Amino acid sequence: MNRLSLREQRLVALAILVGLVAAVWLAVVSPILHGFDVRRERKATAREELSSDARLIASFGAARGDAERLRQAAGAYAFSAPNPAAAAELARDRLSKSVAAQGGVLQALRDQPTAAGRVRLQADLRISLPQLTALLRRLETDRPFATVDSLTVSAAEEGAGAPSAPLEVRLELTYSVR
Repeated sequence: MNRLSLREQRLVALAILVGLVAAVWLAVVSPILHGFDVRRERKATAREELSSDARLIASFGAARGDAERLRQAAGAYAFSAPNPAAAAELARDRLSKSVAAQGGVLQALRDQPTAAGRVRLQADLRISLPQLTALLRRLETDRPFATVDSLTVSAAEEGAGAPSAPLEVRLELTYSVR
């Protein structure tokens, strides 16, 4: 058998020592350090979620206030009625009174088909241009607000140039109902 020289023995011992240190590093130290990194990342994620949740909880009061303001303002956007027929009657009455208050003549008023939660009316009017402007302004500002779906205006041939000449107007409105 060949005997190793002293130098070779030292190199083999050094290689074994490096192998043992590498084995200890890979088997013990590296997993521990990796565990620290994983826990650090989890803590950072948990900290971010906690601060996000705290902001969300802090905004609940404002959201509740917004919801309450919307609930209180719901009357500005929709008729409150026990059923669709009652809501349609309220809308017809409102439009009739608005036209009469502006000095127009309501020639016909018809219900139109529409989606649930809405009332749609078609009105034929005889009204002057200043009265029509005032009527539209009133419909725009009175609550609950109406949506003007269609407005058709036609003037008679003979008095078309006069601002007070009566116009034939077809007006389609939609009101929301709750």
